[in-house]
Amino acid sequence: GATTTTGAGGQTGAGGAGGQTGAGGAAPDAGPVCSEAPCKLVSPQCGCAAGKAYVLTSQGARTCNLAGKATWGTECTAGNRCEAGLACLTTGPTGTCFKFCDSDKQCTAPGGLCVVTLIDANQNPILDATLCSPNCSPITNLGCPVAGTSCSVAQEPTGAQRFFTMCDGAGAGAQGSSCAADADCAATYGCFTNAQQQKKCMKWCDASKNACAGGLSCAPLSDGLGNDVVIGNVTYGVCQ
Repeated sequence: GATTTTGAGGQTGAGGAGGQTGAGGAAPDAGPVCSEAPCKLVSPQCGCAAGKAYVLTSQGARTCNLAGKATWGTECTAGNRCEAGLACLTTGPTGTCFKFCDSDKQCTAPGGLCVVTLIDANQNPILDATLCSPNCSPITNLGCPVAGTSCSVAQEPTGAQRFFTMCDGAGAGAQGSSCAADADCAATYGCFTNAQQQKKCMKWCDASKNACAGGLSCAPLSDGLGNDVVIGNVTYGVCQ
């Protein structure tokens, strides 16, 4: 009878923000010959002149553009670009700097995995460009500092089908509010299907602690295959 997670695996599309990487169609400005081909997106980058960052255009091509000062996990806009090695993805009203990665070791455990993929303006996958998911807490929203964002849980659609955390846009829905997706619910709430097959916003909780207010209990979540939603030492559930 546990409520299942919604949108599991869909988070790897990174919100379709292929055009939010900050490239803007800038002309190439190559620096010294890079040790890798094509030139590196992952920090420390190489292949661009000093003060430039290797970024992706909305079509998925790699090019050099001015590097910004916005750091990993912080807000980015057209006027506030990310540092080299990062990409600005839409995560609500503005954007968040995500880190390019080659392996999970470059991300922050337990919620951060090297699993976030990108799509271009034509909705095609951008190859050889993967980013770390944010390490955040759906229960407290720590790890999603950009205003208007909320931490949720997603799952790899293939392979090991591991669970990871993600920052996306937040809405205003509180406990019991009708919803169509997590983005309709406020931070620390997610959109889940209840026993009456209705989609409602429900508060995230730790099933081992059962700390729900208002006489509600914490029901463990599963992925539809009978696997509990566990990240690190937390078994996630929802108050219902």
